[in-house]
Amino acid sequence: MQIQTLVHYKVEQRMGTVHGEELPYIFGAPLVDGFSHFPKNYTRAELALSESFIIYVANFARTG
Repeated sequence: MQIQTLVHYKVEQRMGTVHGEELPYIFGAPLVDGFSHFPKNYTRAELALSESFIIYVANFARTG
């Protein structure tokens, strides 16, 4: 006797987060003209975002 189960999942398109999208900004990729595995065409706004995030994290590490 053989039992087979067939399950179909319907996955709908949703707006949401993409995990890891913040990594280039955390590591400062826009500040050093990109890394090999991150894009290299950053805008001025993305450059400022990366700089602000790094300053924020550094201040948090320093003051708690």
